[in-house]
Amino acid sequence: FVWGASTGLGSPRIAIGWHVWALAGETVGSIDFMLRKIDEGLAAVTQHYADVKDADSLPDDLLYAIRNLVQDCQSALDWTMSDVHKRYVANKGRPYFPLVADHDELVKALDRWLPQVRAAHPDIAAAFERHQPYRAGNAALGHLHELSGVNKHRQFSTQRLDVTESVH
Repeated sequence: FVWGASTGLGSPRIAIGWHVWALAGETVGSIDFMLRKIDEGLAAVTQHYADVKDADSLPDDLLYAIRNLVQDCQSALDWTMSDVHKRYVANKGRPYFPLVADHDELVKALDRWLPQVRAAHPDIAAAFERHQPYRAGNAALGHLHELSGVNKHRQFSTQRLDVTESVH
């Protein structure tokens, strides 16, 4: 899961921030907060990784930092979806940011969580469309749901350490 290479945007904060800004037009306080936490998480992962790059396996504190970083990236997108939902949909619900495999799945997700928005606000639907993993340059987003759920409620799984000069 390589943010820079897969998204062309350099870091999780830049990649997620770019998607948040493009969808919402402006970040609100809670999303700005989450983007700052993503910055902090990336710094923590980078530092932990630098401390153990000669080790045979990843220590729990690094695994924990990686998990938190990925979950914060997912949360920033979900909070964006929640803000769009609050602004344009009268019913209650807890929608998640739709990261889907194709256009038809996106239409179903938008119609489920943002009824009437595709017709009344095609610009919002188009923004969700532009920020899908099946679109060029967004492939890394396709792994975000899966990665953010890994070991969320269990112990860490065994990881293999590959030494590189960048955070993956």
